[in-house]
Amino acid sequence: MWNSIKRFGNYLAPFIRSAIPVLMALLVILVLVGIWLFGPKLELFEIKPLASIAMRWIASLVVILLVALVWGIKQFRNLSKMRELEEQEKRYQESPLQKIVDRQEDEFNQILEGMQSSLGVTNYLYKLPWYLVMGVETAGKTSLINRSQQSFALTAALKANMGQRKNPYGIDWWIGDESVIMDPDGEILTQASVTQENGDVKKALWDHFIQWLVENRSRRPLNGAIIVLDLERLSTGSVSSRKAYANVIRSRLRELMEKLSTRFPIYVVLSKMDLLSGFDLFFKHMSKAQREEAMGFTFSMDSVHNYDSWMDEFEQQYTQMLSRMNKMLPRQLEQCKNTQERTNLYSFVRQLSGLSEVIQHFLKEALESDKFSTSALVRGVYFTSVYQQGVPSDSFINNAAKLYNLPEQINRAQHAEQSSMYFSGGLFRTVIYPEAGIAGDNFKVARHKRNVLVLSMVVCSIASIMLVLTWHNYYGKNKRAADGVLAKAGEYIEQNIDYKIDPSGRNLIKPLNLIREATLEFGFYRNRSKFVADSGLYQGHAIGPQVEQAYLDLLSSRYLPALMQGIVQDMKAQDAGSNEKLMVLRVLRMISDREGRLDATVEEYMAQRWQREFNTQGKVQDELMGHLEYAMEHTNIADARRQGESKINAAVSPFDNEIARAQADLAKLPLENRIYRNMTHTAAQELSAALDVKAQIGPVYDIVFQNRSMAWGDGAERPNFIQSIYTKEGFINYFLPGTEKVTKLAIIDNWVLGKVEKVNFSEADKKYFRGKLVDQYVADYVRSWRRAMNNIEVQSFEDINHAVLILRNVTDSQQPLQRIIKLLKTNTALFPKLEVDSEEARELALKTPQYALAARIDKQFSELVGLTEVQDDQPAYLDEVMAEIINLYNYTKAIQDAPDIGKASLEAAKKRLTLNDIDPIFSLQRIASGLPKPMDLIVGKLASQTWNVILKRAVKEVEKRWYEEVYSDFEEQFAGRYPFDNSSNLDVSLIDFERFFAPDGKLSVFYKDNMKIFLEDHLEELNSIGGTGEQLIRSDVLEQLAAAWRIQEAFFDRKGNLSVQFSVQPVRLSSNKRRSVINIDGQIIDFSHGASREISMVWPNSLREGNRSKLTLVPLAYNRSPRSIQRTGPWAFFRLIEAGQLSGSGSTNVQLNFSIDKGQVSYKLLAESNNNPFTQSLFKDFSLPKNLY
Repeated sequence: MWNSIKRFGNYLAPFIRSAIPVLMALLVILVLVGIWLFGPKLELFEIKPLASIAMRWIASLVVILLVALVWGIKQFRNLSKMRELEEQEKRYQESPLQKIVDRQEDEFNQILEGMQSSLGVTNYLYKLPWYLVMGVETAGKTSLINRSQQSFALTAALKANMGQRKNPYGIDWWIGDESVIMDPDGEILTQASVTQENGDVKKALWDHFIQWLVENRSRRPLNGAIIVLDLERLSTGSVSSRKAYANVIRSRLRELMEKLSTRFPIYVVLSKMDLLSGFDLFFKHMSKAQREEAMGFTFSMDSVHNYDSWMDEFEQQYTQMLSRMNKMLPRQLEQCKNTQERTNLYSFVRQLSGLSEVIQHFLKEALESDKFSTSALVRGVYFTSVYQQGVPSDSFINNAAKLYNLPEQINRAQHAEQSSMYFSGGLFRTVIYPEAGIAGDNFKVARHKRNVLVLSMVVCSIASIMLVLTWHNYYGKNKRAADGVLAKAGEYIEQNIDYKIDPSGRNLIKPLNLIREATLEFGFYRNRSKFVADSGLYQGHAIGPQVEQAYLDLLSSRYLPALMQGIVQDMKAQDAGSNEKLMVLRVLRMISDREGRLDATVEEYMAQRWQREFNTQGKVQDELMGHLEYAMEHTNIADARRQGESKINAAVSPFDNEIARAQADLAKLPLENRIYRNMTHTAAQELSAALDVKAQIGPVYDIVFQNRSMAWGDGAERPNFIQSIYTKEGFINYFLPGTEKVTKLAIIDNWVLGKVEKVNFSEADKKYFRGKLVDQYVADYVRSWRRAMNNIEVQSFEDINHAVLILRNVTDSQQPLQRIIKLLKTNTALFPKLEVDSEEARELALKTPQYALAARIDKQFSELVGLTEVQDDQPAYLDEVMAEIINLYNYTKAIQDAPDIGKASLEAAKKRLTLNDIDPIFSLQRIASGLPKPMDLIVGKLASQTWNVILKRAVKEVEKRWYEEVYSDFEEQFAGRYPFDNSSNLDVSLIDFERFFAPDGKLSVFYKDNMKIFLEDHLEELNSIGGTGEQLIRSDVLEQLAAAWRIQEAFFDRKGNLSVQFSVQPVRLSSNKRRSVINIDGQIIDFSHGASREISMVWPNSLREGNRSKLTLVPLAYNRSPRSIQRTGPWAFFRLIEAGQLSGSGSTNVQLNFSIDKGQVSYKLLAESNNNPFTQSLFKDFSLPKNLY
């Protein structure tokens, strides 16, 4: 899978690289657009730097120039790399060898870096001796190094890191614990090859190696050279080949010594001694210790001056070696088992004897001194056998065979696995390494050192002369200073000092100046070294303390008490318990007692006091301050009083009572409260202006939000302003660094108030006091931000247009909700989150005071700040909230964009109340209920206010339809007509009455379609959008609707027809009347004296406009005509009822009396229900209102 991802990444890489210029161009365009769009609104430190067009042009130009500069630098670097590559390629073309040389240079530098990192010392180049091993191919150089019983661990590590060598030839490095051995390939040494090209390569590598040594180890490039010669090759080689080999060695050594400018010891090692027949027999009885010892000749140091003395020593010592071997030969021969062994043993000694002249001649050719080059310092010649392998040769037998034309002897090959080390184990440790210091330094470097030594001697001579002159100068200087002290002291003694107390201290300036000048004749002796000052001749330490004591006595007994007198007067003038009084008491206590003294506090206070008193008199102020500074540094009145200084005690003791009274007054307020109050007061003065939440959110605040009517404390602060100390700036730049300072001041003030004698609080005391301050600070910090957040409230929506405006500003790019949380996060998430995997590390970090304090503040708002955080690849919760707000905006915007907003609002309200459509209002309200405060109120109000304006607009639409469809009809057909107006002669048509008031009439249909959903199903919700404590729909509307329903119930039956079912029962007829006849819309009831019964009636009996109701009384006398009361019209029966007088009533009946022609008759009307037109005044005061709210 990883390989697939990697291949995909490699596939995309070219596209990404090619898209970078386009992306950068887009970024620049966006920055420029941002400068011109948002630049005028950008505010930094209460300044709008991009408000003017000119500044925006300058900013745009700066952005373009920066991009051009970055692009130019990148192009310059690319061009420089290209030029370097071109120059390198050109150099390689001109000199193909340069590439190989550069590879070798890199290899050598890597080796040096490895040595530096492994050795771990600055002098790593010279910590170990460096040796060069020289020899042709197959001479046994590498085997000799490998089998020398040394550890080359660093070599193995370097080879593993560097990998395989890239050059055809090179130098092997053997870096061990005791030395650095360089082993060049034999081809580099001989520099012989078939082609001239390869020869040039070898010579170039050799020359570079020498030059590299000069540059990197110039002082002593080599500690020695080891020439490894193949002994068997010397014995069997021709004279010409040996001579050529010797010349190669001589040439390489000459090049080394001339270019390195040094003469180093040379050790000759004759390897492969085991290839001389008889070697194994001669040395087989040796012990391991004997085999590890070096075998050969170490020459004396005479050859240092007598260059070729070593050759004589070689001849002499070689002869002695052969002599010793010849003496050992008889015993060795006795131990041989057969003739062949004796022959080989004897032949071995003869071969060595025969090689004496060959070796000596070769060494002479290679190492003998001459007049044209530096002579070789040959230190010895040694024999070794590292591996016993190959076929031994016997030059002694072979030469004898040649004389007699016999075939050469055929010897048995040796087995490598049975090899032992002979004479190589101790060669390096016992012979070569002990002489590591013999090598001479580079002649040029040595010459440079001599020049430095000569120059140093010259400088030292000049310095000695200058030292003598300096002593003479300082002697005169100290003599003059001593005379000045005597003169000034005498003048001070003769001075008459004014003993009048001057609170400013001005009257003491002259005597103080005299004694101070005497004290300072030698300068500040405390700042001068006793043994170094004035080159050891300084006398201030002997004279200065005596004169200074008089100066300090005058300061302690006169000057400081006078100043304290003025400070006590200032303290009395301050308000009781005020911080100003504490500040003055602090100065007073610090002047007299060094225990809690802060020099800067005293000096700052007195400087302000003297500036007011001696305005424009700078010299007087400077002189007074100079004496005060010296007094603060060197006097301690309280300590002098404890030691019984009566003069000082008498001068200062009058202030003790005033100090005690001030301490008692100031101790009434807890110290930590006082310090914290002073800290916040100082922060308000020193820090920037209070943070305006409204300004931070931007102009959109006034569009979307409003401030709640709330105050904190005494209400002096505006809740949307945060004091700077309760911001991130105040926390990091003022409170955190100021806590330690305030803690120190609190400790000092504890001493100032006399609660402790020494300013020495334990860490626990400091921690307790800091905890008190932190608790108050955290409480006020959280309270300030909670108050500011809770003060933010969404404006009440005026109408749908206003709602759309606010919702659009909430959802557009200004993002006021995000700004609120970002502002809160910036000032409450005071430290970045700990990105550590270890829980232990997290707990350790949280235990630090800074993180612990920040965590306490962060915890209070973490839930609100967390709304903008992305977790587990899930979008931030606020993004989901914003998505719902956008849905609400689109929902409201659709209503606004409708052709008829009122109709759209009414339809939207109906759908929402009947749950027949999507409801973004409900969704947002549900989301808001789960949000932390105050975001729940803000988001919730967006939803509720949107619903309110929609509902209001819907009700307004209902009111409009009410007026057009109901009210207008009522006014036209019913108002001013009977039975709604009893005085009217016009009657309401029963058809119109039925059309309007019937259960399926206009009023009921309108109510069901437009009003029932609000007034019956959601009346509380409707009332909630009204004014505070008021219902939205007017009460008289509800009352008239209730009256209308009573009319409907009274006049209409269950089928919805206009029909009033009732009964009429005659009750009484006066004696002067014979009978009564009542006609109700054609329904006649005839009543005479006697028993009566209920007769069922119905009204109306007809819907004709010409209905008539009539009551007739027939007199007893036949000669008189009946008299009647008659009413006509659709409402004739009710008009007839009104002609009677009410004499009794119940819930369902009413009794009416009629008087006609001096006769009376009574009727009882009985209704079937309580709600009837006879027992209730249904039409009295009935009138539909014009407006619904």
